[in-house]
Order: sequence, then structure tokens, then C-alpha cells
Amino acid sequence: MLRRVLVFIFLAAFACGAGAGLEADFKNPPASARPWVYWFWVNSNVTREGITADLEAMQRVGIGGVLLMDVNQGVPEGKIKFMDAEWQAMFAWSVKEAKRLGLEYNFNDGVGWNGTGGPWITPELAQQRIFTSEVHIQAGEKGTNWSATLASPSTNREYKDIAVFAVPERVMDATNRFQIPDFKFKALTWDKLAENRHLKRNPTDAAPAEQCIPFKKIVNLTTRMKPDGSLSWDAPAGDWTILRIGHAWSGRKVAPALPDHTGPECDKLSKAALNVHFRAYNKHLVDLAGPDAKGTLITTHIDSWEAGGQNWTPAMRDEFKKRRGYDPLPYLPILAGRVLGDLQFTERFLFDLL
Repeated sequence: MLRRVLVFIFLAAFACGAGAGLEADFKNPPASARPWVYWFWVNSNVTREGITADLEAMQRVGIGGVLLMDVNQGVPEGKIKFMDAEWQAMFAWSVKEAKRLGLEYNFNDGVGWNGTGGPWITPELAQQRIFTSEVHIQAGEKGTNWSATLASPSTNREYKDIAVFAVPERVMDATNRFQIPDFKFKALTWDKLAENRHLKRNPTDAAPAEQCIPFKKIVNLTTRMKPDGSLSWDAPAGDWTILRIGHAWSGRKVAPALPDHTGPECDKLSKAALNVHFRAYNKHLVDLAGPDAKGTLITTHIDSWEAGGQNWTPAMRDEFKKRRGYDPLPYLPILAGRVLGDLQFTERFLFDLL
């Protein structure tokens, strides 16, 4: 009984002590508990005096840090230009003032407020997607010797071919072809993530048997196509679709960026592309801050993801082999919306792609 009383007294004393500490911290929160705020330099409308006034006001009311973004919101541009010499001096000054006031500092991971990129990212280093073009052949009962120039899947100058396949299928209007459920999301070609809130992946679903392409009957014609896209092939009997498959920049840009600094989203699956961006933007800003960065300029962030999906990168094939244990190349007709084998076989590849 005595032991229980002692334990009760100890717990009561501990609770009182904890309560007192909590009350004190609530009245005077430690730096780790203080809120941060977004700090928008709208269209580079910023001055040294305004920077100091903003940061002093924040420090005075108990703000712990800022998240800087210079964004285009349609208002007239300031006298300085984003990333010009004066803008860079302003940034360095803002970090110095934040350090003086004991505020922590975060800047966005690219121009605008979403994504990672800018004008220093070339299309070759930009976010990549699979593009396809197709032509149908009716080879008849005896087959045919077929020659033509395949249309390029993309007009982008950085477009690069990956493979050419012949898949056995009858002529069919695209609107009548079986649609893989939530295909744009599973194939990583979506534009808005919010469109994919109710993802369907039902292992009991089935596609019409006549629209399931036998995996072993696909013919790889990659080595037969010449650099200009011309191809000759002795097509066996039946109906065939020739798929030319390659990759190029998805066309997505950072936003809402300043007019002079809108540029491509970088290839998030490429270490080389990310290093180019890091050196041009993140590291550059840290270097501008100099010694004042230590303990003050502590992080960067991507405010929101509005760049859409990405399903390719130049090293994709090798990396896929390492991470999934098989070659993705023969399965690429799936990214042209075809069902290979059956729907479950197709879904397994799409799952591995995610």
C-alpha cells in the first residue's frame, strides 16, 4: 500500500512539473515550436528596406522562419529582375537579416512555386515521357512485303527512338479499344494528380480475349528501322500494327514563374539533370548567402507537385532491370494502351513501372 501511495505522489509531482513547463513554453515558445510563414516576393517587387521591415515584423510577433518564393501573379514586375545581379544581392541581404534576427530560412526548389527546373534545363535534361506513333498493315492470307516511313511520335528535336514493334491486332478505332482502368495514372502520363483519387486495380477484371495480344507473337523490328524512320518488313499473314516508340520532353514547365525564367521541369529520374539544376539554382543561392547560410539557410522545398507524371529517362532500361529484375523493352506496347497477354499480365508491368 505504501508503495502505491509513493508512486501516486511521484506521478502527481511529475504531472505538476510537466504542466508548469508546458505553460511556460506556451507563453514563450522555444524556437523549435515557432511557426513559419510563406514570404512571397511577387514579381520581384522587393527592396532592401522592405526585406528588413518584413523580417523584423515577423521576428517581433514570434515567427520562427520564412519560406521564400518569387512568383508571377500577374502584377507589374519590380524594378529588379529575377536572378539578375541586384536580385541576387537582395537574396544575400535577406539571409543576412534573417540571421541577425534569429530566423530560419527556406527557399523553393525552383522558380515559381511548383516543380524543379528553369531556363537552365534543356529539353534533353527535361522531364521525359514515352511517345508513340502507329500504322496498321493488312497482310492478307499470304503475308506481304511492306515498306514505309514511320511517322515520328514527337516533333521535339530531342526526341530519341527506343524501339519498334509489330503487334498482331485487327483494325480497330481507338474509341472501341479496351481501356485499361486508370491508364493515364498507371502509365505515369497524368497531368493532374487530383484526377487519380479513385485508382482502380482489380485483379479479377478481364479484357476481351480478342483484344489481348499474345506476348510471344510481338515482333521486335527495331533494327530494321533506318535513322530516317523508313522500314521494310516481310509481314506474316494477318493484321498488324507497327508501333514506333520513343521518348522526349513532356512539355511541362515550372510555374508560375517569372516571364524571363520560365523553363522545363527537369528529369526527376536523372542524376545528371538534377545536378545541373542543383548547381544552377540551389547551390548558387547557398553560395550567394556565404557564411550567413550556416544555421539560417537550412532547407529547400517543393511547394506543390503540378508537373504531371514521368515514365521515362535515358537510363530507364538499365535501372528497371536492376530494380525489377527484367527488361522492360518488350512490354512497352502496353504504354501505347495495348493489353499484352491478359489484363493481369499487363497490370503487373504497370505496377512495376510505378
